[in-house]
Amino acid sequence: MENITLKLKTDEVRKIRQQKGLSQENMAHEIGLSQSQYSRIEQGDCAVSFEKVFEISRVLNVNPDEIIEQGKNFIFNNCTCNQAGNIEKNTINNNQDFTEERKAYLEQINFLQEQNAELLKMIQTKK
Repeated sequence: MENITLKLKTDEVRKIRQQKGLSQENMAHEIGLSQSQYSRIEQGDCAVSFEKVFEISRVLNVNPDEIIEQGKNFIFNNCTCNQAGNIEKNTINNNQDFTEERKAYLEQINFLQEQNAELLKMIQTKK
C-alpha cells in the first residue's frame, strides 16, 4: 500500500481508549508501534495509514468511520512521520483530481478484501 494517510479524530480516539481502560502503551503494542510513535498519532502530529486506522479501530472495537476526520472535502495526505517526528506532506484534495482519490479507495478496498479473506480463513479453522 502506498503512503496515503488519513487524519484521525484524535479527541475521539483518546476518549474511547480511556473508556476502555487502555494506555497509550497498550495501544502502541497492539498496533506495532512505540509508545512515542502512538502518542504523536493521538496528539494529531501525524496522519495515519489506512492499515493503522483499521488496526486502531480493531483494538478500540469501533467502526473506522467513527475515528476518521472527515469534512466537506475529503483530503488525503501523502506524508511520512519518521522517528524524529519530522513530517513531509503532499496533500491531494478530491476537488482537484479524482485519479489519486480513486487510487486510494481501490487500495483501501484491496486491503479490506485481504483482511476479509484472512478472517474467513480464521473462521474456517475454528469450525
